[in-house]
Amino acid sequence: MGPDAHARRRPEEGTALAAARLLGREQSSVQKQLDILNRNFQALTGELVVVKQGRGRDLLFTPTGLEVVDRIRSSSRTGSRASQTPAAGSAPP
Repeated sequence: MGPDAHARRRPEEGTALAAARLLGREQSSVQKQLDILNRNFQALTGELVVVKQGRGRDLLFTPTGLEVVDRIRSSSRTGSRASQTPAAGSAPP
């Protein structure tokens, strides 16, 4: 089974170059971080986060990779709401 059969594209931007432009970073820096993430995640879990399709082609996030992204987004939203909520016992602004 090839990568197309078990992986889906991440809705963000698709390529490391597009992500780099979105982040205001160099493509090589974004690609290196993706490679490190993929290598470390695979070493820990045996699974990849993204599958490369070739130069200039969209990266495909595996189902596991999409789940990781969803969890990060969810915890990020929860963290944002928590930081906007006054601490118990604190005076209102």
